[in-house]
Amino acid sequence: LGALVLFWASTLVFGSVDEAKAGGWLLGPFAESPRWVPIGPSAFADADWGAIVGQVGDLLTIIVLAIVGLLFNANSIEIMNEEDLDLDGELSASGLSNVFTGLVGGPPGYHHLTLTMLGRALGDPNRIVAYVAALVCFLVAFAGGGLIEYVPRLLLGGLIVSFGVELLYEWLVAFRRRLPPAEYAVVLAIVLVVAFAGFLQGVGVGIALSAGLFAWTYSKTDTVKHRLTGSEFTSKVNRSPQHQSELYEMGEHIDILELQGFLFFGSVHKVIESIQLRAMQPEGREVRFVVIDFRRIRGIDSSVVLSFMKLARLAGPLDFTVVMTGVNPEIKNQLQVGGFDESLPGVEFFPDLDHGLEWCEDVLLGVADAQVDHTHDAQHLLSSLMDVEGGADRLRQYVERVEVKAGEALIQQGTAATDLFIVESGSLTAQLELEGQPIARLARVGTGSVVGELGFYTGELRTASVLATTDCVVERVGVEAVARMEREDPDLALALHRAMVRLVSDRLARANDAVRALID
Repeated sequence: LGALVLFWASTLVFGSVDEAKAGGWLLGPFAESPRWVPIGPSAFADADWGAIVGQVGDLLTIIVLAIVGLLFNANSIEIMNEEDLDLDGELSASGLSNVFTGLVGGPPGYHHLTLTMLGRALGDPNRIVAYVAALVCFLVAFAGGGLIEYVPRLLLGGLIVSFGVELLYEWLVAFRRRLPPAEYAVVLAIVLVVAFAGFLQGVGVGIALSAGLFAWTYSKTDTVKHRLTGSEFTSKVNRSPQHQSELYEMGEHIDILELQGFLFFGSVHKVIESIQLRAMQPEGREVRFVVIDFRRIRGIDSSVVLSFMKLARLAGPLDFTVVMTGVNPEIKNQLQVGGFDESLPGVEFFPDLDHGLEWCEDVLLGVADAQVDHTHDAQHLLSSLMDVEGGADRLRQYVERVEVKAGEALIQQGTAATDLFIVESGSLTAQLELEGQPIARLARVGTGSVVGELGFYTGELRTASVLATTDCVVERVGVEAVARMEREDPDLALALHRAMVRLVSDRLARANDAVRALID
């Protein structure tokens, strides 16, 4: 306002309005233009509706772009003003204004980031700037351009130059310390291209460089959330102490990789390369299984399939099996379309990490069973638990042999825990049943395992059900039998309690090892 007053004071003192017009100091004069007139029925009658229908696609594109632009600009204005915006209110205001302007023949519009920044640069930020701008547009529409032809060009040019210099300072100087070098280089490149080639070229270069920078940065992100071995992380299978010891020794043959995020060629290439290097190590442990868990993967790029095909080709010569777990149906279909599925030699798929690890462990134990003779009868199991002389024979008179058919429940969730069981033969599954949720598998219980000991000693209700997956034979130790044992043979009862403490402690130690490995 001060510049406007100073300009006209100088003009009237040292010259005239005509001289200012002749010298090009003013915006005007403008050619006479028609004023705004209301849209009447004749406009609809004279419209070429065929041409309008032919542009429906473009009109829908304008609507989508306007909505996206509104959301982007509203978010940017929110950050610039350092205050929260009522996005619903802003959308409603923009929608109502577009309805009104559409009725009077105006184009679609929404929040303008640059003009908002200009309004802030002019002084105390408030909506009066928008009201004044709207008032000027309203007056020009009804009264014509004569109202603004006396505005000095110097004033508007100075505002534009001032605003441009402020933007350049903000992005090239103030943001220099806030942006990483790579991002600042992109900003600098955009400015140079806009200055020497044009605005659209600058936008194109900016998009291309930003996309390339994002891809390069994301490729540096570690997509491996956890890298473990079968000794550090095991399946939810309760096995005999001897099998657990064997798996602890042979677990180094299992490599476990839990992946995360979105996979594309750059990120997965590093994973495949690391697998190849570990499998080709001339000394040290032999990798028999590479378990790749996809539970945390949101999606994959088409080029990822080629990388996994390469991994499948490496599996044969390097003598390892690729075990894919937790692959959702969409990603699995994408892999299958590319030719990566169970039909390839050395490739297996499982619904989750637990089942995949269980399969790997069973294969390793099968190898071990071919070299070591295991006796899984009840006498051997009881002898391995008791550490007193003749403990197995002495315990015989206190246990009850029970046969359980496949599909029957050995333990029912919510019932009293009055006994514990030693599995002589067969396989069972411990599962958690919650109302309104799918049944969750907690563990697979195999030959030589003890089940039900926690509830037995705490006296609480059973927290899970145990069902036989095959025909089973178990040895039942009831609370009455233990009480009788404590009276008749206290040394044997003490040995039984020590055996249960060792069993629970061993499970807790393995759980701690798994937690420690996940934290590391």
